[in-house]
Amino acid sequence: VETSLLLIPIALGRLREPFVTLIDPEVTTTVKSMQADEKLQVFNATQIDKLYQQLGNMQDKRFFSRVQMFPSIVNRDYGAGFLGKYEITANRNSATNNMSLNYLSDWAAVAGVNHSFWGGIVKVGASGRLVDRVAYNGNVNPASTSMNIQDLASEGLGLGVDLGVSLSSPTEWLPTLAVMAKDVGGTSFTLGNGFRNYGHSTTPTSIPSTIDVAAALFPIQGRNMRSTFTIEYDDVNNAYSYLNTKQKLHAGWEVNFADQLFFRAGINRGYLTGGAEWAFRYFQLQIAYYGEEVGTADKPVRDDRVAVKAVFRF
Repeated sequence: VETSLLLIPIALGRLREPFVTLIDPEVTTTVKSMQADEKLQVFNATQIDKLYQQLGNMQDKRFFSRVQMFPSIVNRDYGAGFLGKYEITANRNSATNNMSLNYLSDWAAVAGVNHSFWGGIVKVGASGRLVDRVAYNGNVNPASTSMNIQDLASEGLGLGVDLGVSLSSPTEWLPTLAVMAKDVGGTSFTLGNGFRNYGHSTTPTSIPSTIDVAAALFPIQGRNMRSTFTIEYDDVNNAYSYLNTKQKLHAGWEVNFADQLFFRAGINRGYLTGGAEWAFRYFQLQIAYYGEEVGTADKPVRDDRVAVKAVFRF
């Protein structure tokens, strides 16, 4: 559901039945941050003073934590949901005692539609979202700056639109090509001040428009086993010019056993990924490991991350 509504609206056309997701907590952290996460209670992502104190025990090491939920309702070809996401990246410098902080919080109402032509050979999809974004990127130090995120962060409302189209060949393995235009025209956060009354007068940084292309194969190995092979290249229009080819490339392989057990492996920004999912009618459990590039093209830095997600739906 999250993939369909938030990332690839044309995937709504592949859903087989309607369902409602009640709660689906997802936590992502770095391997190095896992011990700190346990002590910080990751669901309370706004206590910057406690984060600063905790990172006194792991100075000069990158801390990353993301917590999100996306309750939703979907049917074949349409759906809607509400996203709540908190994401923090921080690093406390031992020489200056400053803590670099990248804080992001999104509340978003999301809706998506898809329409299939000629029996699904062509699919056209679109999704829109009204986002209340709170963001801060800078340095904090209790000796000189406020440690209250409401004093530091910018807030603004933005309207984002994604469009997608896919072309599938009605032959064995169903070879498919897809193009996605994300944040069409760019997404700025200037529609209003938002609903959370953060005090800073500036607005969050706009998101540039990007175009992604992908290809996929869907072989069937048996009555209860099928696979998906995908390769994707992000940002064909080079909106993020500092990324190199390896950092824009993704590839993956999923093996599906009777729609109940899934194994996944691939490459994300040049680093290996892996994961598994156990799916039942009313419950799903997903776990994933991946490497994320957090450096530059000249000085790459790998950040190993683990994500766990539980879904309760009917």
